[in-house]
Amino acid sequence: MNKYQKLIQLIKKNSFSIISQKVHDSQSGWNGESLVIKDGAVPIFDLSVNGYCFDDDSVDKALDAVEDYLENKNMTSFDAFKEWVDAHKE
Repeated sequence: MNKYQKLIQLIKKNSFSIISQKVHDSQSGWNGESLVIKDGAVPIFDLSVNGYCFDDDSVDKALDAVEDYLENKNMTSFDAFKEWVDAHKE
């Protein structure tokens, strides 16, 4: 399975969505579009890197971000558990 198929499979399997959001840079007048992978209301990764660049590198970064997100969400590693403990200790 190639990286495109893997990312699509992760998005479908976990019922994530890809939301398109218009972006505008008021200083330059530039307009673009962000493509954000979301889990409900939780943004996971911006495929377009804030509307500037949607390319092959985005897929590699998105795969890493989605896999990290799922690892933390599903508590599938000690590192994920440790991160949760660190965030919740008093």
